[in-house]
Amino acid sequence: MIKMEKQQIKQIFRVVCVVENLSETLENWKRMVRFDLGSIKMGKSDESDKHIYQGKEASCSYEYADFDLGGVEIRLVEPKHKKGGDPYSDALAKKGQGFHHLSVCVEDREALIKKYEELGIEPISKEESKNGDVYMIYDFEQDAGLSISLCDKMTGPCAREEI
Repeated sequence: MIKMEKQQIKQIFRVVCVVENLSETLENWKRMVRFDLGSIKMGKSDESDKHIYQGKEASCSYEYADFDLGGVEIRLVEPKHKKGGDPYSDALAKKGQGFHHLSVCVEDREALIKKYEELGIEPISKEESKNGDVYMIYDFEQDAGLSISLCDKMTGPCAREEI
């Protein structure tokens, strides 16, 4: 069992959910949940980003919608390759729509990554953007019932609080 050191995590700032149909799901959120509709930002993955999934290079194309839900960013992700082979489409096929991972801001990202490496814990997914940003998802489903992405800075509504 992996012990997550609570003091290393500063804050959860994004909740990522995988969905079958982004526009339909977003319309359901708008109809059923009160949130700032002006905060909605739509986007899609960059084809030039490099994706490593389960240790192998993979195609990972998706569209997303971000919005502010009470100070925490919600990201709805629709994988474009529904047949599998990437972290989002595999999760959708395995568990259906719903929670995928939390993005957390940590005190010292590089030290925690090094500690995980020493413990033999490798990210299940790694995305390298053309501007040099690296996003990694660690699967702690068996130990804690969740997956996390370690970040050294926050984005979205929580980032405003740090300024």
